[in-house]
Amino acid sequence: MDASHNWIEVARNNLDGLENVDLRLGNISDISFPSGFDIVVIHYVLHDVPRNQRESMVKALASNLEVEGRIVIMEPTKDSHGMPAAEITELMQSAGLIEINSLMRRSSYSGVFGFPSDHSS
Repeated sequence: MDASHNWIEVARNNLDGLENVDLRLGNISDISFPSGFDIVVIHYVLHDVPRNQRESMVKALASNLEVEGRIVIMEPTKDSHGMPAAEITELMQSAGLIEINSLMRRSSYSGVFGFPSDHSS
């Protein structure tokens, strides 16, 4: 999902030939999904979402995630353009997710989040 038609087309071209991929133009908070997702990828997008909308966006994504699904995220962490890794983990935890794996580089954070094993839908 992206609010930019251009980025949807870039993704469509990069994912050409893959099955079971759903690309949508719009705002995640405005769309209801018929079934949950196994994987949600957030790639260099959350830091551009206004700070006061980030928590509701992450919660909307988590609410559409299958019980054993995963959110994979990569975000810049530079002071000049990015967000702190701690904020990312706090947002995911506020949505009921736990960090499964992560990698911190000099100017970016990558992580995989999912529900705790005792989570029930």
